[in-house]
Order: sequence, then structure tokens, then C-alpha cells
Amino acid sequence: MDVPGDWVNNRQLHEFETPPAIEHLVYDVRADSFERWKAIEFEMWTKALADRSPGLLHKETWVQDRGEWLRISIVIHWRTLDDWQRFDPDWLDAQEAAFQEAVGVDNVRLVQVGHDTGQHYFKISEYR
Repeated sequence: MDVPGDWVNNRQLHEFETPPAIEHLVYDVRADSFERWKAIEFEMWTKALADRSPGLLHKETWVQDRGEWLRISIVIHWRTLDDWQRFDPDWLDAQEAAFQEAVGVDNVRLVQVGHDTGQHYFKISEYR
């Protein structure tokens, strides 16, 4: 691999004193419904959660093209596990039902909820 002569790697390892809690969700979304899903997901989940908690630090959405369906991986960084788990379960259930109805139950499938096992991940470092 050719590296430009003036290039210098100035990235550093950053370790977190208070590691953020990581929420990981995986969905399958019909490719022809993705743009609708993306807009609704932002309003009903990302914005709704962020408006209710300063503990939501940031969110990443990754997409894998699988033809008719897209595999969507959502990674949410919460300041603390308590910030994440502070939400009323009844509100979460109602929000999910409204989300499914708005997107169309045939257009989205929840594939994996990373924390369903009761085990949680925490981001301890990043290299950037």
C-alpha cells in the first residue's frame, strides 16, 4: 500500500473515564421502505429519546444491503446505564407499537436486541 509522503498518523487512543453504556439493536427493513423507516425512526425514536434524556450521547446507524431487505444495526451511546434504563417501560412499549404501525408491520422486523440477555456493553476506548 502506498502511503502519501507527507502523511503522518496522528490518531490517538482515547480511554473513557466513565465508559458509556452501549445499546445495540438490529432490524431488517424492506429496501423499498427504508427512506420512510429512516424518517420515522428519527422522529419517533432518536429525537424522542434525545428530547427526554440528556444521557443520550450519540447514535450510529449502519446499513447492510441484503437485496429486498436491508439489515440495520443501530448503536446508541448512553452516558450511563441508568440514563438508558430510566425510561418508563409503558412509554417504550407504546412508542414501539406506534412506530410499527407508522412504518408498517410488514416492512420492519426486529432481529436482535443486544441487551435482552441482561448483559450490557460499555465503550472503554476508541482510536481516532
